[in-house]
Amino acid sequence: MTGISGLGNDLVAVRRFRRFVLEGKVALLERLFDDAEREYCLSKKDPAPHLAVRYAAKEAFLKALGTGLRQGIRWRDIIVVRDAAGKPALALQGQAARLFEENGHKRHLLSCTHDGDYAFATVVFESAQVCFSNRFERDTSMLKARDIMTVDVHTVSMETSVEELARLFVKTKVSAMPVVDDEGMLQGIVTETDLVSQDQALHIPTVVSLFDWVVYLESEDRFAEQVRKMTARLVQEICTRDVATCTPDAPVSEIVSLMLDKGIHMVPVVDKGKLLGVVARLDIIRSMEL
Repeated sequence: MTGISGLGNDLVAVRRFRRFVLEGKVALLERLFDDAEREYCLSKKDPAPHLAVRYAAKEAFLKALGTGLRQGIRWRDIIVVRDAAGKPALALQGQAARLFEENGHKRHLLSCTHDGDYAFATVVFESAQVCFSNRFERDTSMLKARDIMTVDVHTVSMETSVEELARLFVKTKVSAMPVVDDEGMLQGIVTETDLVSQDQALHIPTVVSLFDWVVYLESEDRFAEQVRKMTARLVQEICTRDVATCTPDAPVSEIVSLMLDKGIHMVPVVDKGKLLGVVARLDIIRSMEL
């Protein structure tokens, strides 16, 4: 996982903005830059490179967003500022801010420079999910699974019927349950997705008859698995047995990485195979006291 959800670069010729300044194109500069940007740049002995690099940053942002100057975005919605450490950063407002959030981006990073005849800028977006993971790593670095796990866990057995499983999902309002034996040893995980697969339409794979052979053009094993789940009567026929787990001493940051890598929402906590509890995404959020 790279952590990048958007990337834009732009190169601008400084002479363009030197010409704008010399020709007194005040209206154009007012359309491209907000009052603070213009005041800062025009206070310099040579405003052109400072104007050019800010324009490059705005263009790079629009390229990273993938919209260009459309959908109601204005140049003045994208403002180049300096953060507390003096580094260049972007401040968004209006339609630019709204589209940035609606597209699932969480953070924007700006790098820009000017030298001689050219100004260059790069803008990188990070997705909400990635920043969510990074924040977990910072805010929960000292916590272990045992510190945040839920120990009062709803479980089922391999012999639980699918009808009873459906009732339990409705009653408990959970979306996944560990499957354990009589001694509490973890045997698998069953989810609502496993259950609802029984109601999906059966897709008959395409076959070709070649002389005395029948050749499947799609996976025969996948078809068999679909039939098995659709006709299942017990949990053991639909559950997942290869389960991603963690130990009680696993750092929360590792659990978050496991969830993101595997695309799962719950990780069972086990000790020598015995279920001790589970860590769900909600447990991690609670640990951050959000």
